[in-house]
Amino acid sequence: MIRSALLSAMPRHRLYTRGLCVFSLATMIVSCAGRVPQQGETAMPSPDGCFVQVWDAPQLMGVTDYINGPRAYLNLRDLPGARVWRNRVQSMKTGVAVRATVYGEEDFSGPSLRLLPDREYRTLPEGLSGRVASMNIQCEQAKPAKAE
Repeated sequence: MIRSALLSAMPRHRLYTRGLCVFSLATMIVSCAGRVPQQGETAMPSPDGCFVQVWDAPQLMGVTDYINGPRAYLNLRDLPGARVWRNRVQSMKTGVAVRATVYGEEDFSGPSLRLLPDREYRTLPEGLSGRVASMNIQCEQAKPAKAE
């Protein structure tokens, strides 16, 4: 009875505004809760320098992530953390203690490129740009910095 008295005393525009806010909030909650993330969190680089940093655009631009070694990745569809990099890599940078080979097809086949330590690959060859599908990462001892 008190509630109906309060509602009848409340101006209609306030009721409409309140109802619209509640509806908007409920819609946002439902739409966000039903969405499945397509990409997991970005990995951190291996502290020993055994990693390949990848970008989804040339010139080390766009979305970036780290793929750590040593490890043989038969495909880049199911990296740790639910990350997917198959057919996305367009530029790369290597850590100081890594030697890696990237392949244009899964299971280490197709066109390939050998990556050397501590290098930037701002563009990839035509057969590999946006087509990297597997990667073999090997680690080596990082060379100590030269004293000056």
